[in-house]
Amino acid sequence: MKRAPAGALVMPGDDGGGSSPELRWVGRAVDSLELMRSGHYAKALEACRRMDELSGRFDDADPRRAASLNNLGVGLHMVGDMAAAERAYREADAAWRNAQAWVAAMQPARRAHSSLFHLRLEGRHRATYDRLARAQSSQLAAAGQASTLNNLGALRHAAGDRRAAAALFERAADQRRAVGGAGDEVARVIAANLAAATGEADDAAGVAVAAALERFAAVAARNGWLVDQPPRFSDEGRLAVAVMGAVAIAHRRGS
Repeated sequence: MKRAPAGALVMPGDDGGGSSPELRWVGRAVDSLELMRSGHYAKALEACRRMDELSGRFDDADPRRAASLNNLGVGLHMVGDMAAAERAYREADAAWRNAQAWVAAMQPARRAHSSLFHLRLEGRHRATYDRLARAQSSQLAAAGQASTLNNLGALRHAAGDRRAAAALFERAADQRRAVGGAGDEVARVIAANLAAATGEADDAAGVAVAAALERFAAVAARNGWLVDQPPRFSDEGRLAVAVMGAVAIAHRRGS
């Protein structure tokens, strides 16, 4: 079995080709992000293409379809195919909007685990708990869409349309902020892009990509998003890995 480097994200059952499509999708997302960050853009694009192919096995409105299209756009963006990148981003934006229907139909898991009082309380008010969970999940899907809006803004900025870029960055920042993400890596990239588009700061000097995927394994374990053997995702886990795996790109000089 191939050993993961120290500090790498390791998912339960991450043993290569024998794992489920859901786990392989996470593996391809991790691969593509690491390759982007190390400057291996052609290889990153191939990993993004495999990620997109795997997402074809999921429900049409599954948010991982949106994340896959977003990351495919980033891969194309990195190799300089801006026209194809924009098409992928536009498709991703539409897919994030479609994912809201998936969120509305999702089955939230039980959240009370230890206290008998809380278990009874949740059982008595299950419909209210589910409605609140879906509302929070709707905001989370919008936070994932923020990565795509940011990437479209980076294209508009590169084309010289700073007004349109700023509007996209502002919308992205608002949607990310709604789930308390003002301090995360993606939120910082969006904020830097907005400052550059409005003239408050210089453009980034080099390539930067951001995603929160490194935190997924720990958060998934804490929240019980992976259950059974072999591991199976809850709907909350499917949404969270889509949002945390969606890559945001920094606008840079000379792009």
